[in-house]
Amino acid sequence: MALVGDGFLVMWHDITPEMQGEYTEWHTREHMPERLSIPGFLVGKRLVNHDRDHYRFGTIYTGRDVEVFRSPAYLARLNDPTPWSNTLQPAFRNFLRVACERVASAGRGDGGAAATTRLSFAEGAGEAA
Repeated sequence: MALVGDGFLVMWHDITPEMQGEYTEWHTREHMPERLSIPGFLVGKRLVNHDRDHYRFGTIYTGRDVEVFRSPAYLARLNDPTPWSNTLQPAFRNFLRVACERVASAGRGDGGAAATTRLSFAEGAGEAA
């Protein structure tokens, strides 16, 4: 998938089964529009893999650059959640949020699939790892 912008923010997580319907409504009606109203946020995509037991849900936001995800406008929203967001937060499990710089992108249009790899290095592995 060709990414627009030089930065992207990816989140992987699970949602408790009883809150999955509410999560979908919240994510569509409030969360995605709110985040995309932040200056520098360009595109948002929700991902789901129903075949997974762990890290089933994901979101990717592309941004002008990685600094967008440290901006005062983003941090203000992150640190002052809406009442609906506060209702949903206890349903999140295994939450992982990572801001990244795009180093390459290929293709045209939007793809229908995404692959990610999470690497864990041994403690003390150093810069070379």
